[in-house]
Amino acid sequence: MMKKIPITTLSAAGFTARIVFAAAFATSAHAATLWTPTEISTSAWYDASDASTITTISGGNVTNWNDKSGNGVHLVQTIDSDRPSVVTSGINGLNVLQFGSRTEQMDAILNIDAKWAAVVLQYNGTPGFATALGSISQAGGATYTIQYRGDQTTTPTGDRWQAAYSTNGNPASTSGASVILNSPGVVINSGFTLTDFDLQVGGDRGLNNRGWDGYIAEVIYGNETLTVGEQDAVEGYLAHKWGFEASLVDGHAYKDFAPTDFTIVPEPSSFALLAGCFGLTWVMLRRRR
Repeated sequence: MMKKIPITTLSAAGFTARIVFAAAFATSAHAATLWTPTEISTSAWYDASDASTITTISGGNVTNWNDKSGNGVHLVQTIDSDRPSVVTSGINGLNVLQFGSRTEQMDAILNIDAKWAAVVLQYNGTPGFATALGSISQAGGATYTIQYRGDQTTTPTGDRWQAAYSTNGNPASTSGASVILNSPGVVINSGFTLTDFDLQVGGDRGLNNRGWDGYIAEVIYGNETLTVGEQDAVEGYLAHKWGFEASLVDGHAYKDFAPTDFTIVPEPSSFALLAGCFGLTWVMLRRRR
C-alpha cells in the first residue's frame, strides 16, 4: 500500500498557519483513485467488462478469457458449442459473459491456490443445480467453490449458496450471498483452503446438469486470508462497479461510496518548498507585530 501523508497544523501565538502550509504544498496533495483488486494478493481475476481480456470468434463466442492477476491463469474453451458469449451492457451498462444451457464453461490453463472467491453474477435459468465456479476434474479436493441450489427450499427466499468442500462434504450456509435469483449481485465465500485447484468457470467437471445458466461478470480468487478492511473493499468495489451497492448492509464501510486508494503525486519542487517556508515565516512574523 502507498503511504498516506497527513497535513500537519502549525500554530504560533494562537494563529493557525494551516491554510498557508497546505496551499504551498498543494502540488504534493493526494490524488484519490478507485480501489481495484491489484491492491491485494489474487490467484486469478477475470473481468468481463474489460474487452482487452476477451477473445471471440465469428458469432461472438468466447475462446479465451484472460487473467488480470498477472499469474497467467487464463480461461479457455476449445469446443464451440461449449463457449459462452459476450452480452453488451448486461449488468449496469457493462459487458458480461452469458453461460447458457448448462453446458457452457471455461477451464483454467493453470491450477491455483485459494482461500476465498468472489463472483458477480446473475442467474437467468429456472431453479436448479447450477455451478458458477467449479472444478475441471476435482483436483485440489473440491468439486466447486460457488454454487446455487435452487432445487432446495429454504426460507425466506429459497436461495441456497454453497462454498467449497470435498466430495460428499456438507454444504455451507447461505451467508455471503446478495443475489436473489434473476437479480445481479455478488457472492463471496471464504474460510476454505484450495491447493493446486483446477478451476472451471460456469460449470463443475463439465457435467451438463450442473452448469451455470445466466451472466458471469467478474471473478476473483485470492490466496491470502482477507482482513476485514480488505473484504469490505472487495465488496464495495464490486457493488459500486456493477450497480448493486444498495444491497450492501447498512453501516457497511462502502455503502455510500466506492473504495479508493491514495496515490502520492510528485513531491513539491524546491521552489514550492521555499515559497511555503517563506509564506509561513511571513504569516508568523506578521502575527507577532
